[in-house]
Amino acid sequence: INLSLVGNELTLSGTKEMPELKENEYFHRHERRQGKFERMVQLPFVVDRKKITARLKDGVLKVELPRAESDKPVNIQIKAS
Repeated sequence: INLSLVGNELTLSGTKEMPELKENEYFHRHERRQGKFERMVQLPFVVDRKKITARLKDGVLKVELPRAESDKPVNIQIKAS
């Protein structure tokens, strides 16, 4: 699995291979595809690149993309005169 971030576009790509079967083993039903895949996601905000984390556990990929401080909204106080 490969992850890349260019601008505000996150790309996930990789290859899924068919598992090797031992002697006298077979698939009763095989529903997942094999081969290359690629997905692109347009992010709605600027990401802090230094704080990006990605973990793969039990077949689940978790990617954390924290919003950059410079892109967060700022509260502006209004002074009455």
